[in-house]
Amino acid sequence: MNGQATTAQNDALLTPFLSAPNEAAAEQSLTRLLSEYADPVIRGVISRKLHLWRSKGQAGPGGDAEDVPGEVLIKLLGRLRELRGDPGANPIGNFQSYVAVVTYNVCHSYLRKKYPRRHLLKNRARYLMGTWSEFAVWEGDGPE
Repeated sequence: MNGQATTAQNDALLTPFLSAPNEAAAEQSLTRLLSEYADPVIRGVISRKLHLWRSKGQAGPGGDAEDVPGEVLIKLLGRLRELRGDPGANPIGNFQSYVAVVTYNVCHSYLRKKYPRRHLLKNRARYLMGTWSEFAVWEGDGPE
């Protein structure tokens, strides 16, 4: 499979990074990609999941939650560098959706570590609701 066909399987936002002629151009494309497209998604997910970044002027999360955006960026950088090495292997069809999923996963991991008993309770409740016929689970906002 040629390079152009494998690049076409990836999101068009990734094309400048994946097809950059040299490392300097790739780094410039990567910086733009992360700052313009990934950062707003990361901020949005973290603000919804962890209730951080309440206003646009706020610099970021405080306390131990400061590690969350950094961990997301580390995972993204690793995956993007891997993708640049072999654009055809496991392409990213929608970059912003991929960023959102990675961010949600990191947030969930952070919450599991910070509140292990809450995580245990949720798992036990989910198991109980799924295995006993006397209980049921509804999808939605609640009773009307």
